[in-house]
Amino acid sequence: MDIAELFARPDEAATMTPERRILVATLDCIAELRLEGATVRAIAAKAGLNAAAVNYYYRSKDRLVEAALRFAWTHVSEDIDRIVASTKDGREGLETAVRFLIEGAYKYPAIIRAILIEDPALRREAGAFFKGLFERLSAKAGAPGDPGLGTAVLLALATFIGLAPEAFTALTGRNPGDAETRDRLAADIAPWLFSSPLA
Repeated sequence: MDIAELFARPDEAATMTPERRILVATLDCIAELRLEGATVRAIAAKAGLNAAAVNYYYRSKDRLVEAALRFAWTHVSEDIDRIVASTKDGREGLETAVRFLIEGAYKYPAIIRAILIEDPALRREAGAFFKGLFERLSAKAGAPGDPGLGTAVLLALATFIGLAPEAFTALTGRNPGDAETRDRLAADIAPWLFSSPLA
């Protein structure tokens, strides 16, 4: 799945506005080149526009990157909320959320890094979101769990898998490059987050 597919809602894919095309192109550039390599020129080329159009809509690279990361985070948090709301069991919901987070971290490590490490406001927002999610799922499951520690484990896991998959493999013996391994990891970690070590 590419960035355009990931961040285009089905009802707007064919009629994406220039602003939306710029945001998607920015995320695509961040995914490929990280923050430092995502230049206005590269973003404009990916969006099929000129640099003047990018500057017209966003005024500066900093404002553009901030808007793109906010757009990505909003999209991801809405998707996780929607997925989790559709599950009846808290443990199943947490496993689904963990799977979604691991998959995103592995496929888009530079975006995860930008949101969870490089942008302090989004880092705090993501932490609060996952803590609230964990609290809701823990209550739904009727299981104990420490939301703060559970959140820290989830975000650390996503960061580790995304930024150092080889080190993750060396330490755990699990290769996150394998989709089945990522699924098994989500299935293993979710019950652990509700177990007595966190209670």
